[in-house]
Amino acid sequence: MTQLDPFIIYTVKLAMDFKSVEPSTPIPKTFDEQDNSTNPMFPDTMARIMTINALHEGGKEPELRRDNVLSLLYHADEQWVASTVELSHKRNEREFQQTLDLVHRQQRIYLDTLHLLQKAVLSTDSQKRFNEPIWFAAQVLNNNCQIRHLEYFTDIIAPLATKLVKSMEQIRLVTRRLLHKQQTLKQKQSESSSFFHAFFSNSNQSDTTFYNSHQHHDLLKRVEPHLVELLYDWTNFEKTLYECYVHTVFGKYHTNLIMEEQQKSNCTEIIQQQQQLPHELFHDEFTQLLPIVLERAINLQIMDIQSIQSLDPIAFVAVPRLTILAGVTWLTHLTGWRSNISTLPIWVKSHIETLSRITSALDALENQLLKNQTEDAHHSFVQRYQRLEQGLVTGRSILQDESDPCQQLEKQIFLDICNIADSILSSHQTQAFTVVLCHLFRHFGTQYDIEFEESEDAVPLECTILDLAI
Repeated sequence: MTQLDPFIIYTVKLAMDFKSVEPSTPIPKTFDEQDNSTNPMFPDTMARIMTINALHEGGKEPELRRDNVLSLLYHADEQWVASTVELSHKRNEREFQQTLDLVHRQQRIYLDTLHLLQKAVLSTDSQKRFNEPIWFAAQVLNNNCQIRHLEYFTDIIAPLATKLVKSMEQIRLVTRRLLHKQQTLKQKQSESSSFFHAFFSNSNQSDTTFYNSHQHHDLLKRVEPHLVELLYDWTNFEKTLYECYVHTVFGKYHTNLIMEEQQKSNCTEIIQQQQQLPHELFHDEFTQLLPIVLERAINLQIMDIQSIQSLDPIAFVAVPRLTILAGVTWLTHLTGWRSNISTLPIWVKSHIETLSRITSALDALENQLLKNQTEDAHHSFVQRYQRLEQGLVTGRSILQDESDPCQQLEKQIFLDICNIADSILSSHQTQAFTVVLCHLFRHFGTQYDIEFEESEDAVPLECTILDLAI
């Protein structure tokens, strides 16, 4: 699918944050009008949504072993089921909320364990992480409930949610049956050993040998078609869910903002990085942002890959500027610069006051957006950001109307970002930072020599949006 621009995700989250705290906004509702948490039926509704069927396939409980992913899945599944049973018996509001949090945690544990199974069975290119908010969204829709702000799209996403839930149930059933088959194979292997070998050998060593054997690997491969089906259904549902959120925010503009802009940038894509960037150079919260920002800048054609490969001076100036902007917008969840700037990395530590001015100006721009919740306002907000990015790369601030207060704020942000970023390249830290950028550019320069191939797993993992609205 087409990859969403992380800044668009940030803007969607901003809008959904605002909508989620509006007094007029309804609490998540169901078709049965159980539409607020004080309703005595609400605990029953939530318990019904979260409930999963216990699996009764017989066989003995396996020993929990790190090298046996099927045993990890078994115990994660059992704990998940137990937490949902506990939830169904809670009526006290505080106890119910605590148990509900426990169920979400157990679902995350199961999904993370399922990712381990992927790593053992599928090729690296086929893997993806399963985010619990996506799964919870599917549970909500599969139980004839609606997702806040996406009521209009229920008929579109509910069938996809049902398919995903069925695929997950199939995975649970198949892995449980494979576990019993595994126990049978292990027992036969043990019985086929001679009495002398069985008596004197180390049982733990014998178990380890079995779990690393071709026989065991072939057993795990039986789950592959079911995993592939789950991945397909998950990605399809996740993709559609994100597109519905973006459509809710941008309306008629969502096609322009996502599809057309991304199609222009489909000429190149970074391949999977074979070698990691040196940790000693990319270890603080500023330098760790550089690869993320540069990848986006190249993919969206904000910067030209040739300027990176040729070590163009423009690139050395542009990347730290774009990184400062990203650190106070779509990467603020990593930096915390919008909430706490008392502890900054050494590169920008002396610019607390300037960074504070930037965040205040961005707050003003975002407040203007939130006061005018229209498609045009959101579209203009994104265009303003894109114009600011282009200006930071070219070195020219685009001021069309000096009387426009928003454009005055844009100019202030532009000048303050240039002040901070450019000072890094004109201080006693210049040589050290230039070394960091040289490593970064050489690393990226060798990765962008292939033709872009669109990935089915291109959905961003910015799942905070779902947490806001479900």
